[in-house]
Amino acid sequence: MKIVSFQNKHQPQVDVLLQNINAEFGESMFSEASIPMKTVAHVIGNQFWVAIEGDELIGTIGVMRKENNSAVIKSLFVNKNYRGTDVALQLLSKLIDHCKNKSVQNIYLGTMSQMKAAHRFYEKNGFVKITEKDVFSF
Repeated sequence: MKIVSFQNKHQPQVDVLLQNINAEFGESMFSEASIPMKTVAHVIGNQFWVAIEGDELIGTIGVMRKENNSAVIKSLFVNKNYRGTDVALQLLSKLIDHCKNKSVQNIYLGTMSQMKAAHRFYEKNGFVKITEKDVFSF
């Protein structure tokens, strides 16, 4: 597996990955207007990576830089067949290394309530749950 910076050629596979993940849940994770994603431009200019196994895109992660040396994780998604492997961890490590190199001091993220495995993954990797009020107090 390799992790590379997003290129426009990856967009169709990103769309398929998100559609497949969305289909796993009873309630849509995305607004109708966001699938397929028009682009990952909402994080481009910051950074967006994809995990590739052979010719298959198997994961994504992005980071948006914010004020006060903070950043927000965006779009950490892994193909169902690769969950439980180290794909998510490698994507997260790539993002954390990038943030360290950019002097980011705080990394935030939001997850939907139905994504229990994601909650456990982030907590296992040193993230702590905070409230919306906490976010806005920084």
